Amino acid sequence: MIEFNHVKKIINNKTIINDFSIQIKTNELFILVGPSGSGKTTLLKMINQLNKPSSGEILINNNNLQNININQLRHNIGYVLQSSALFPNMNVFENSAIQLINLKWNKKEQQERIEELLNLVGLNPLKFMSKMPNELSGGEAQRVGIVRALASNPSIVLMDEPFSALDPISKTQLQDLILKLHHKLDTTFVFVTHDMNEAVKLGDRIAIIKEGNLQQIGTPKEIMAAPNNNFIKKFISDNVKHIDYMNQVVKEKYGTDIKPNKTIEALDKYQTINDWAKEISKNPDIVIKVENRYLTSNDLINYLANK
Repeated sequence: MIEFNHVKKIINNKTIINDFSIQIKTNELFILVGPSGSGKTTLLKMINQLNKPSSGEILINNNNLQNININQLRHNIGYVLQSSALFPNMNVFENSAIQLINLKWNKKEQQERIEELLNLVGLNPLKFMSKMPNELSGGEAQRVGIVRALASNPSIVLMDEPFSALDPISKTQLQDLILKLHHKLDTTFVFVTHDMNEAVKLGDRIAIIKEGNLQQIGTPKEIMAAPNNNFIKKFISDNVKHIDYMNQVVKEKYGTDIKPNKTIEALDKYQTINDWAKEISKNPDIVIKVENRYLTSNDLINYLANK
């Protein structure tokens, strides 16, 4: 578990992070999301001590980071940057095995581990091990960056907007890869993004941040269903394109396409689960129409019960 307890960061008399407290569960895929300049990357870098808090404490498995040897800490944390940041004079194998060399793994162990991970991320070792970074596409280079981060089997992997520079197809493929890796590996992922679509797709839980302040934390369903404030509602509606509030319920196969003999109220796709609940509170028998589906109060109850 990673804990931030009343963490504050001040740079040049400006508060970047303000009284920030969260708990990230072991083996969770946790998302830090918010507009540019909100402090997401600053928080991420505090976990591996690239940034240090001005006050407050950060703990990993109840151990204060200040009491952990920094080399030991970083050996147990993988880090994936916005760009793959591969060394141009090293081939794929050499880039991937840097941490293993530092940890004094023998050549055979290095070879076996990198081959295993290249296969896991969809890169054929026979084809890619000897390639140089300038021979890779953006998506391939980022896959190699992920292999490098996972090479020493860390318990925590930090990902700082790793797909923001990729084309939509590569981005979708790598998002799917992260979900696959998270399902397969015994690893905690902390993922920074400004893209709410990405946050909703990937996150077990999401923390929304504005100007260094935590605005809301919860599962994607909880946040989409009940935004805490107008900033969150606007942030979602401004950024979410193909994932809309009420469409989430429809996408999870609730409701029917058969028109019932009851009062029907149409809700805009950007209205929230709270809006739906308010309508039901006025009229328990009301049926809500979203796109071409009809939703009842039972659909709402079942949807919320399975969050």
